[in-house]
Formats: sequence, structure tokens, C-alpha cells
Amino acid sequence: MPDSHAAPATSPRPVKPADAASLVILREGDDGPAVLMGQRSARHRFMPRALVFPGGRIDREDRMAPAPSCPGLPPAFAAAALRETVEETGLVPARDVPLAYLCRLVTPAHLPIRFDARFLVAGAEAFSGTLGGSGELEFLRWVALTEAVTLELSQPTRVVMEELSSWLSLGPGGRDTHVPGTWRHRGGALRRFPAGQFTARKASSGP
Repeated sequence: MPDSHAAPATSPRPVKPADAASLVILREGDDGPAVLMGQRSARHRFMPRALVFPGGRIDREDRMAPAPSCPGLPPAFAAAALRETVEETGLVPARDVPLAYLCRLVTPAHLPIRFDARFLVAGAEAFSGTLGGSGELEFLRWVALTEAVTLELSQPTRVVMEELSSWLSLGPGGRDTHVPGTWRHRGGALRRFPAGQFTARKASSGP
């Protein structure tokens, strides 16, 4: 029989998500808009082998580094997104590369590794260099949005693709009206706040 005086079981406290930033580099290709993506190394503890955008957690140096302006975000997010892009892809941004804040995703509370990630957008014309990088991202390539819908992408990456398609549909003159949404897990669903035209979807078992 259980000890009636035993302390009640408590759930472990969720891990605090680390601030992170990713960069969606966009170019116009033969099949329409395309984005630069790579496959995470199998050595990664978080989302190994997943097809993702360049990015990573914010370092202490990013919080003090000069960075181009990205309306709606502290400079550290732009600094981290650009630093990670250089490291992982070999592409170097122009000094004043134009950046736009697309959306934010917070990984679910039950995961042992968590991120509070902001996704930024930049045009490929603002970058120079040859694709290569540190090897953290493998098989770097340009993925057309029309192809992306056919790939087995993680749920967070699919959400970013949807956000990007919506942002593109606003046209150059209307993108200043874009309201970056925050995607969080609530009640077994992944939901956007504010919802806008996006519907909640059943949360996947992973990030």
C-alpha cells in the first residue's frame, strides 16, 4: 500500500528555452521563390538529419556585436542569424543587408532541449561567396517553395514555410503590414498568436 504520508509526485520543471535565430535566405529561381536549406548533421542532439534553415542559439558575443536593423527585434537576433549563416553556409552578407522579421516559434515544454527561435528573411542578392561552411549543415541547396510542400519537413519548418508564403503574398508594398506571429504549443495543438489567417494544427511528437 502506498505511504499516505509520502510527498506528492511532482513533474520536473520545464527547461527554459534558449534564444535562437534562423535566417531564411530567399531568391527567385526558375521554379519561383526558393530558400536556402541544409540537412543537420546526424551528430546533433536536436533535430538530427532534419532539413532546416541556417541558424542557432544566441551567444554572449551576439548581444554585444553590431548588426543590421531588423524591425521588431533586438540586434542580437540579427547578429546571431547572420553569424550562423556565415558559419554554416559560407555566404557573407552585405554590411547593411535588409532584414525582415517573419515569425517566432517556441519548442514544447516537455522537450529536454528547447529554443525560443525568431526567423528572419533576407534576399540572396545581399550575400556573396560560395556555398560551403563548417559542415554543421550538409547538402546545402536551394529549395523551391513548390518543392518544399512535397518534402518530409519537421512541423516547425513547415510552419515557417507557410509564414513565408503568406509574407510573399503581401507583395513588396504590403510587407510592412505583416504582423510576426508567435507559435506555441497549447492543449496538444500548435497555435499562432495572433492567429491571423492561420489555423491551429495537432502538435507533432517532436519539436
